Amino acid sequence: MKRPTSVGLVVQVACAALVTVAPVASTFAQSARRDLDESWWAAIGPDGVQRVNVRCGPNFLDPRNIVVRANVPLQISVSTTGDVIGHNFTLTIGRNTIDAPVDPAQKSFIVSPSLSGRFEALCRDTSRPDSPAARAAKTATFIVVP
Repeated sequence: MKRPTSVGLVVQVACAALVTVAPVASTFAQSARRDLDESWWAAIGPDGVQRVNVRCGPNFLDPRNIVVRANVPLQISVSTTGDVIGHNFTLTIGRNTIDAPVDPAQKSFIVSPSLSGRFEALCRDTSRPDSPAARAAKTATFIVVP
């Protein structure tokens, strides 16, 4: 009678562990990659001003996550798709507040974020309240880093 070797048992246990861990690692990698793919860094021009373009549509605000540097002037240029009428772009970062009508013609706003943190921007319908789903779709996050 042949006795089972410990090497065979170790290989079986190692294979079982890989099968169990692989889906978790794969899910984590996809989640992290998705977050990175969706975050946009505001470009700093030769004049020292950060710039980002934001587009508002009937069911979106793009980009959804915008990373900017604190204590660097920020120019936000906002426009809408042609089918979005009667909307305001709203953003408060510390003492800086924007709440202005936007339309297909690009409008620019300059703020100077000084506080680090996460701040919500919204493209909201001024003619009627947005549903919770539409509000969530038309919301973005400005992430201010030191």
